[in-house]
Amino acid sequence: MFQPEFEKLDRSDLTVLQLERLKKTVHTIQTKNEFYAAKINNIAAADITDLSDIQQFPFMTKDDLRDGYPYTYSC
Repeated sequence: MFQPEFEKLDRSDLTVLQLERLKKTVHTIQTKNEFYAAKINNIAAADITDLSDIQQFPFMTKDDLRDGYPYTYSC
């Protein structure tokens, strides 16, 4: 889907948008899904200051997804 307002952003503006959305996603996880919050080591939105902080997140495996199916990871 073509979204010119996002696809034409400068790199710095895109980074700001991505960081904002990452923080919002982590906040949603923290407030609505205790299981998944524990899975990501209780990382809070306030802990994220840069996009490189995404490296703090653990990998998920197929077993994690199987164990959590169908409702464990939903918000």
